Amino acid sequence: MKLSRIFILLSAGFCFLAVAALILSINRIMEREITTQYEQKASMLLFSMKAVRSHLGSVIRPEATRILGSDEFVVELQSTSYAANRVFEVISPDHKYEIQFRTPSTKPMNPKNKATPVEAELIEHLDRMHLDGEKTLEWRGVRQVDGVDHFIIAQGAVNARSCIPCHSAPEDAPLSMQQRYTFDYPARLENRVETAEIVFIPMSSIYATIAGANRVFLPLGAAGLLAIVISVFLLFSRLISSPLGRLQEYALAVERGDLDREVRGTYRGELASLKASVQAMVQKLKEKILEAEDKSREAETESRRAMEAAQEAFEAKKRAEQAKEEGIQHAASNVETIVERLNESLHELSSQVQHSSRSALTQSERVSESSTAMEEMNATVLEVSRNASNVAGRADESQKQALQGSEIVQKAVEAIVKVQRQAESLRDNLGGLGKEAEGISNIMNVIEDIADQTNLLALNAAIEAARAGDAGRGFAVVADEVRKLAEKTMHATKEVGQAITSIQNGTKTNIKAMESAVAVVHEATELAEKSGQALQKIVALVSDAASDVHSIATATEQQSAASDQIKVGLDKINRLSSETTEAMNRSDQAIRELLDQVRMLHNLVREMKEER
Repeated sequence: MKLSRIFILLSAGFCFLAVAALILSINRIMEREITTQYEQKASMLLFSMKAVRSHLGSVIRPEATRILGSDEFVVELQSTSYAANRVFEVISPDHKYEIQFRTPSTKPMNPKNKATPVEAELIEHLDRMHLDGEKTLEWRGVRQVDGVDHFIIAQGAVNARSCIPCHSAPEDAPLSMQQRYTFDYPARLENRVETAEIVFIPMSSIYATIAGANRVFLPLGAAGLLAIVISVFLLFSRLISSPLGRLQEYALAVERGDLDREVRGTYRGELASLKASVQAMVQKLKEKILEAEDKSREAETESRRAMEAAQEAFEAKKRAEQAKEEGIQHAASNVETIVERLNESLHELSSQVQHSSRSALTQSERVSESSTAMEEMNATVLEVSRNASNVAGRADESQKQALQGSEIVQKAVEAIVKVQRQAESLRDNLGGLGKEAEGISNIMNVIEDIADQTNLLALNAAIEAARAGDAGRGFAVVADEVRKLAEKTMHATKEVGQAITSIQNGTKTNIKAMESAVAVVHEATELAEKSGQALQKIVALVSDAASDVHSIATATEQQSAASDQIKVGLDKINRLSSETTEAMNRSDQAIRELLDQVRMLHNLVREMKEER
């Protein structure tokens, strides 16, 4: 089967499966959508009927009761069930969508509203839901009604207190209702579900709607599938099948020997690469054929030359046979002489070969000993290399520690310099403090002099006041207070002077101590700088030592590598010596065999001479 047909069949099968899966998915979606639409229509109808009943029960019935009185009850006007069913009856069948609506009851007043077994079962179920405390009294599902599947929505209606008078004992009901209905059922119970609003949707209607949609959709799907298959066929024929067919024709032409055939048509993607590869292959084939033809012509030429050479060899053979008999005796004499010389040379060569064999054996033994010594030396060099590497590592670590120490010392120098500067500044400040204290001392001396003078003046004033008698008594009191104040001032001035003297003495002591501290800090700075310089020298020495150790380690590693190379060379020499010894032994054996052949040749020559 052709590739195009296989591809078309596979594509058609794949498209069929894809379209079938799509149709199945859409069919299920449509089925759910149609079912949902029917449910929405039924719910809307049920909601509308409940709205009718609610409006009649809350608005129209109270107004009618007020007008007609409590003894009159007009069913057509005041019954919510009658109104809802009557409204449903007048709806056009085209807008009912085969949906049925009922208000059945297990205790009906109107016999038309008597609940069927299915409806009674649903009402009992809704009543249990109400007793269980559920707020939404609704049931949805599929049930058989008269042997036909229906989708049912049932909503329960709880008996209100206002409904009880009309649906209880006959004597409690309005007179018009007593005359119209028979009251064959027990009285309804308050706050119980004994009636419901139910809508029925025949499942056959839903299935018919779905089937109608499928009758429209399936032909469209089939047409789409056919269009896809045709498009794939045309696309495959244009892009793949036709180019492959042209390549096949080109390959058949090349097979028949038409190497100059050209590939026609447009190719895309991998087919373009395939076309280029096929053309390149045919071009190489043409080149190989041309080379084969050249080689064939060369072979024919060489064959002719070989035939000519064979003819010449045949003629030369004839001439050689003629010359053989003529020169055999002469050759025999020459051969005998050559054999004798060859015999002597072979004996000499045998002696030399035996000597060389012994020398090669001795050399092999010496080389083996040297190889063993080199192995021991290489092991020692490797140990030295490892130790040198370890020392190099320790030297690097020492260099790092020395560098860290140098940095620490440098920081210590900087800190000590800062301390020196602070100490010098503090010394200067203390010197200034001493000068300020001296200034204060001078001022206190002046104050003391003033207080002394004030004391004298106060004493004189007191004396003068005493002389004045009673007139100067007040002035005497003031003068006495001034004198006391002057004495206190003098006393305080002395205390302040003593304190200032103590401060001056302490300041001088601190200045001397700070000068000593500055000197010590300066000396410590110099020592720290010298320590830093020494550490820098140590760092340089450690760095040089580390560099030297690294050089030693590198040289040791290089020496180890050289030792390995020497050992490899000695091993090769040892093998060559062994091979030389074996070759000498084989040469000696060959010389012995050659001597035997020479003796045989000598005997043959002697026999040839005797036959002559």
